[in-house]
Amino acid sequence: MKAPKWWIGLADDDVEGTYVWYGTNDKPTFTDWSPGNPSDSGSNEDCGEFDKNGGNGLQWNDVNCHALRPVICESVQMFGDFDLPENFCHCQKS
Repeated sequence: MKAPKWWIGLADDDVEGTYVWYGTNDKPTFTDWSPGNPSDSGSNEDCGEFDKNGGNGLQWNDVNCHALRPVICESVQMFGDFDLPENFCHCQKS
């Protein structure tokens, strides 16, 4: 993991303060926000990220959704026994 920050597929861009997962709109059953987050600094932070350099390391931070970040995705094997295509993920907003 070379990048210090990664998108995690969590956002509150539909209802401020209510974070849901892209693709499912489910609320997370677990959160790990760094102290003071989500803060919605500048009323412009609607997406969640892992922040390796944050105060407690690899906790969640809210950030502007237009910031450039690599993406962490969950791979789901749906049909039988086969390999998923490289870089397959379902955390992208449709």
